[in-house]
This record gives sequence, structure tokens and C-alpha cells, in this order.
Amino acid sequence: MKHNMKKIISLVLVLAMTLAISVPGFAAEKDNQNAKTTRIKEISTEVTDISREEFLKSFAEQKGISFAEADQIDKTQTKTSYQKELEMQRVSLKNSAVIMISPKKTLYKKIRKTFNTGSSGAFKSQVTTVINAKLEQYESSSFGTYQKFTEVIDLGSNASCSGSYTWNETAQSASIDYDTGYENKIVMMVAGVIETEISASLQAGAEKSGFTFGGSIGGSYIFRKDVDLDYTFSSNYN
Repeated sequence: MKHNMKKIISLVLVLAMTLAISVPGFAAEKDNQNAKTTRIKEISTEVTDISREEFLKSFAEQKGISFAEADQIDKTQTKTSYQKELEMQRVSLKNSAVIMISPKKTLYKKIRKTFNTGSSGAFKSQVTTVINAKLEQYESSSFGTYQKFTEVIDLGSNASCSGSYTWNETAQSASIDYDTGYENKIVMMVAGVIETEISASLQAGAEKSGFTFGGSIGGSYIFRKDVDLDYTFSSNYN
């Protein structure tokens, strides 16, 4: 009897250990499947010309200065950018060749990037980031025409989503980095939360899109999703 009891206890322990190992494995596999389903993908990039006046207005607002002050800073920056670029090219080539660089023109651009933050069936969600940027374009005897960002202004982000939604941006940053001699890049980061109130017909699509159920109001359902975006954008985009 004691021998049989020991066998039963052993079988129960083995079964419990097997379940403890297999269940987390299944959960991890399910999480990986969800991660693949809800991966954020870039939908489009739109680069348009803006006037110097529009750029300076956004620059002045971000820096908390007057338009006249922004105008003077911009003029000084344009003059000094060429000298800095010429010196950088001389250092990079270690004076081994005659450097011929001439400034071509100053460009002011608005850059919009739209990302799919989760879509399934009739359920859709997107986030768009907006940046104003200044570029200096140069002509080089060794490389040809190239351009570099010299100023970037983060204008924030907005979202669109099925249902009655809100977008709460929690963090944002935009900077210029990765200078390789004839190119640099904008480094952009945005984080926020999309919350939407939808009907029962969109509930399955929201779940497949990585949204989390947050409660119900009458016949509507609340879903939320944390969004983290980061990307780089080359000055020689075209």
C-alpha cells in the first residue's frame, strides 16, 4: 500500500513539473506571435518645401525667442555652417587632396512620417510624426552634390484610430547625429498611448492589433495601446 502511494505521489509530481515547464513555453510562443502581429511599420514619408518664414516661426516658438532673434540666429548659422563643413572635409581627408566645396542653397523642409500602429480587418490605427528641418546643400569636387541637416524642430505627433479615440504623447525628441562626412541623420523618438472607444464588431480587430481591453461603457468597449516609435532619416533622402 505504501509502495503504491509512493508511485502515485511520484506521478503527481512529474505531472506538475511537466505542466510548469510547458505552460510558460506556450505563453511565450503566444506572446511572440502577438509581437509579430502588432509590429509597427512605416506606411509613408512625405517631404515638402516650406518657406523660411514658416521655419523661423516654429523655431522662435520652440526656443521661446522673438522672430527677429530667430532670423539673426538663422543667418549666422547659414554663414558658419559652410566654414565648419569645409574644415570637416579638410580634416577627414588629412589635407591629402585639394578640397573644392561650395555652398549651393539652404533648404527648409517639413517631414511627415506615418506608421501603422496596429490594424486588423476594419480596425485601423496610425501615428504620424511631424518635423521642420533646415538643410545646407553643398557641391563637392570629390563627392558631387550632398546636403546635411543643420537644424531640426520637433512639431510633435498625432494619431488616427477606429472609434472615438485620444492620443496622449508622453515623450518626444529629435536630434541630428551620425555624420559620415557627406551625410547626417535625424534621430527621432516618440512615445504615447492611443485609447479608443469602439463597438463590439471591432473588438476582435483591436485585440489582434495589440490593443489591451480597458473596460466597457454601455455597449462600447475601451481599448488602449502603448506606442514607441524611433527612427533615423538621412539628409540625402532623395
